[in-house]
Amino acid sequence: MKTKVLLVAILAGALMAPVANAEVNPALGKAGNFVLRQVDLDHITAGQQLSPEQKVILVRSILNTKAMAEKAKKMGLDKDPAVQERLGYLLDDFYAKEYLKKVVPKQTPPTDTEVRNYYDSNPKEFEIPASVDARQIWIKVPDNPTDSDWKKAKAKAESILARLNKGEDFTKLAAEASDDVITKNSGGRLGRVFPGKTNSREFEKGLFALKPGKPAIIKSEYGYHVTLVDAQIPQQTISFDQAKDAIRKKLMEDKIQKAIKTYVDQATEEANVEVYQDQIIPKTTK
Repeated sequence: MKTKVLLVAILAGALMAPVANAEVNPALGKAGNFVLRQVDLDHITAGQQLSPEQKVILVRSILNTKAMAEKAKKMGLDKDPAVQERLGYLLDDFYAKEYLKKVVPKQTPPTDTEVRNYYDSNPKEFEIPASVDARQIWIKVPDNPTDSDWKKAKAKAESILARLNKGEDFTKLAAEASDDVITKNSGGRLGRVFPGKTNSREFEKGLFALKPGKPAIIKSEYGYHVTLVDAQIPQQTISFDQAKDAIRKKLMEDKIQKAIKTYVDQATEEANVEVYQDQIIPKTTK
């Protein structure tokens, strides 16, 4: 009787074992005969925190790549010398990154004092320059414009300005008349414009001289801009509380990159790395 009970228990355990293993390491998907399991995904992500939705996207990407790789092998691309050579460089890159993961010590996070010192020592980094919130209706001139081209563009700009001054809607006129394909369907909105961030000094100089709420014409090398400044935004300073998390992240990244550089420099010195720049950059002839 005891033997029969023992045999039943063994059989039950044998039957349930695959179920338990499947629960511990479930299949997440397959491509042909290849099955991707949870442990495979854990190895690939190497501790990255991914949402369930991100995992689904990653699993699909892995399996799609696997399916395409099988097609490539059937074409014999895995035996192609040129492909194997390129694969060797990809493997070298992967090995180098894995090496650095192994040897670079874990860096200690920057202290609150270090974060504060960085903020106090680099005030310019936390200044937001004065800017304007503006809209435009651009009347362009062709490349190499003639005097006639300039006159036609100016007349059109003046006509639009007159209509604005009579109370017509800027958004409507931008959609109707602007040559700026990027902004014409969004009311001509340029958004927040900062000094030195436009492609025309002439336009920028005129833009920052305008008073809010009063449309005007600005001439640039690209044509005429019927422009309206909605608001002038004064210079601002990002507070320490607003900046501290970004500073902490930057300082941590600086520490990591400095540590990595130490090991890269050591490896390149030991390998006696040389770059023959004169063979890469052609010599210019006078």
